[in-house]
Amino acid sequence: MKHPKLIFCALLFFIASKCYSQISTFPYLEYFISTPNGWTTTTISGTAWELGVPTASGSFGSYSQPLCWGTDLDSGYRANSFSYLTSPKFYVSSLTNPYFSFYQFRYMASGLDGMHIEYSTDDIAWSMLGAYNFPFASNWYNTTSLFSTGLPAFTGSSTTWVQSGIDLSYFGTLDSIRFRFVFRSNINFGSAQPGIFIDDISVQELPTPPIDAGIWGITSPLQVVNSNVSYPITFNISNNSSVTLDTIYCHYSVNGVPSPTVALGVMIQPFQSGSYTIGNYSFPTGTYNLCGYVTATNDANPNNESFCMDVSAVPIEAIPYSNDFESGNGNWAQTSWDTLTQWEHGTPNFGLTVGAHSGNNCWDINLNTGYSGPSNTILYSPMFTLAGNGKSTFVLAKS
Repeated sequence: MKHPKLIFCALLFFIASKCYSQISTFPYLEYFISTPNGWTTTTISGTAWELGVPTASGSFGSYSQPLCWGTDLDSGYRANSFSYLTSPKFYVSSLTNPYFSFYQFRYMASGLDGMHIEYSTDDIAWSMLGAYNFPFASNWYNTTSLFSTGLPAFTGSSTTWVQSGIDLSYFGTLDSIRFRFVFRSNINFGSAQPGIFIDDISVQELPTPPIDAGIWGITSPLQVVNSNVSYPITFNISNNSSVTLDTIYCHYSVNGVPSPTVALGVMIQPFQSGSYTIGNYSFPTGTYNLCGYVTATNDANPNNESFCMDVSAVPIEAIPYSNDFESGNGNWAQTSWDTLTQWEHGTPNFGLTVGAHSGNNCWDINLNTGYSGPSNTILYSPMFTLAGNGKSTFVLAKS
C-alpha cells in the first residue's frame, strides 16, 4: 500500500508545477536570455512551442540573442497543430494606458496556418485579443479568416522580425490580464516552413499621442461592383487619442490617382470610431487598387493613416449570354492574394492544359507555369440580368 503522505506530497508538487508567475512591476521587458521566466506551454496536438535558438531552414534567428520562442525550432511544423504559449499574469491597475507588444517572425502557409492571441482577466474565460484592422493596434492580424480556425490571425511570411502591439486601454479599467499565443495548422498536411517565432515581449505605459486619427477599413464599395455605376466611398475612421476630433482630412486614390482632399466635419469621441462617406466613384470595367487616406491637424501617428483594397468592376450582361474569349477577356475579372498564382486570359501552354476548348483563348490559372500552393485566386464573371428570363442555366467547359 502506498504511503498517504507520499501521495499528498506528490499532489502538492503537481499543483505547484501548474502555478503561473505574476507581474506587478512595470515596464515589463522580457528578452528570454536564458529561461522561460514564467511563460508556459500547452500542446493539444502536433507541433509544440519551444524556447531556444532557431535553426530551421528559413528561420531568421532570434530578435535579441540568444533565445526566442518558436513552433519547433529546428524543423517545419506538423499538420493539425494546436498549441499555446501562455504568459504570466500582469497586474496592470497601476498603468493608465497599458500597452502590450512583441516581436514576431513568421514563415507559414499563407491563409492556411497561423497564430492569434487570446486574453483572460479571470483565468477561466478566454477571448480573441483585437481584430483584423483593429484601430488600437499596429501590425496586427493580416487575415480576416484563417483556414484552420475561421478566425483572424497572423499568417504567411513577415520576411523579417516585426513588432506588433496593442493599446489595452480600450478595455477600460483593468486589474489583471493574461495572454496566450495560439498556433494552429490545418488538419491535412504540415509544412517544411519553420512556423512562427516570438521575442522581446513588453507590457508598459503608453503615452497617449495628443492627436491620432486612423483608417481601419473601407466599407464601400465592396470588392466586386457593377461597372459604370456610382458607389459611395466610405471609410471606417477611428480616433485613437484622448481628445475629441472635430475635423478629419480625407482623400482616396484609384490606381494611384488621388482625389481632392476633403475636410470632413465630424465629432469622434476619444477611442471611438465611425463610418464616413467622403465622395462617390464610378469604376469602368476592370480591376482597380483603391486606397483611403486620413489625417488630422498635428497627427502624431503616421502608421495608421492609409488602407488599400482591390476592386473588380464587372459589366451587366443580358441573357442569353455566350463568350468564347477569342476577342478579349469577356469583361471577366480576377483577384489574387498571391502574385505567383492567378487567373490569366490567353492560350494555356503548360503540362496537360495545352490549348483552349475552342479556338485559342480561355481563362486559366497560370497559362505557362504551374500554380504554387497554398493560393487564393478568384475569377469573377460579369453581372447577369435574370429577371424576366424564366429558368436560366449556367454552362462552361473546363479541363
